Amino acid sequence: MKVLVLVGSLFLFLSCIDLTKTPKQPSLEGRIELLNNPSDTYVMVAAHRGDWRNFPENSILAIESAINMGVDIVEVDIQKTKDGVFVLMHDETIDRTTNGKGKVSDYSYKELQAFVLRHGNGALSEEKIPTLKEALLAVKGKVLIDLDKAYGYINEVVPILLEIETINQALIVGPVSVSHLNYSLLENPDNINYIGLVSQNVREYSEKINILEKSNANPKVYEIILPIGQSDGYAIIAKIRANGDNAWVNSIFPTISDSHSDDRSVRNPDGNWGFLIEKGVTILQTDRPELLLQYLRKRGLHY
Repeated sequence: MKVLVLVGSLFLFLSCIDLTKTPKQPSLEGRIELLNNPSDTYVMVAAHRGDWRNFPENSILAIESAINMGVDIVEVDIQKTKDGVFVLMHDETIDRTTNGKGKVSDYSYKELQAFVLRHGNGALSEEKIPTLKEALLAVKGKVLIDLDKAYGYINEVVPILLEIETINQALIVGPVSVSHLNYSLLENPDNINYIGLVSQNVREYSEKINILEKSNANPKVYEIILPIGQSDGYAIIAKIRANGDNAWVNSIFPTISDSHSDDRSVRNPDGNWGFLIEKGVTILQTDRPELLLQYLRKRGLHY
C-alpha cells in the first residue's frame, strides 16, 4: 500500500511539471546568430576567466562549469611559452595563479606541467595549466570563446582555430585603429568575430565608431568602457544598438561599468545589471555568471 501511495504521489508531482518551461540552452548556431543579430529579449552572458569562483581561473574545469551553467561566452586569456605553445594564463607570470614563479615565456610547455593552478582563495588544486587547443576542444560545438590577449598573436592563433574547427566560435578583441583592424582582415579569414574595443575617452566614441562602421571591418560587437560618472557612454550604446550591433559591457569592476558592478548587483540586481540592460547592453561579462543567469532567467532574458 505504501508503495502505491508513493508511486501515486510521484505521478502527481510529475504531472504538475510543465516540461515546456524547462530551461533550455540555445544551440551554438543560435548563439552565433545572436552575435550577429542581437535581440532585445536576450542578454548574452560572458563568464570572465570561466567559473573561477568555484574552480581555478582559466582552467578546463572552470570552462566546463561555465558551459554547464548555460553561459553564452567563456572568456580566457592566452600567453605563449618559450617553445611556442599557447596556454591559458592571464598574467605574464605564473606567480599568482600557480605554485610556481617566473614568466610563462621563460618556460617550455612541458616545464609548466610541473606546476598546478591555484583556486581563487590561493589553495592549490590538482589542475594543470591548459593549452589553447584544450580550451577550444572544451567549447567546440557548444559556446563562444573570447580569446583575450590574442590580437597580438592573431596570425598564429588563426591556424589553431582552423585546425580545431572553432574559428566561428572565437571572438578576438580588435584595436580601435581601423588600419590595424583592416590589415588583420586582409591577412586572415573574414569569418573571425571581432570585438571593436572603444577607448575610455568618451569624446572620441562617436568619431571612432563612425569610422569603424564605414570600414570593411564592421564588427558586430563593441566592447564599451564606462568610466564612473561619464554618462556619454550610454549615448554611444544607444547608437550601437541603433546600428544593429551588440553592446558589450564588463560588470566585473565598478571603474569600467559606471559603478554598476557585479558586487553591487548581488544586493541590487535591478539597479545595476538591470540598469545596464535598460540602457541597451546586450552582452554582459561577469565574475558571477550563475547569479547573473538566475537574474536574467527571472526576467525572461535568458534560457
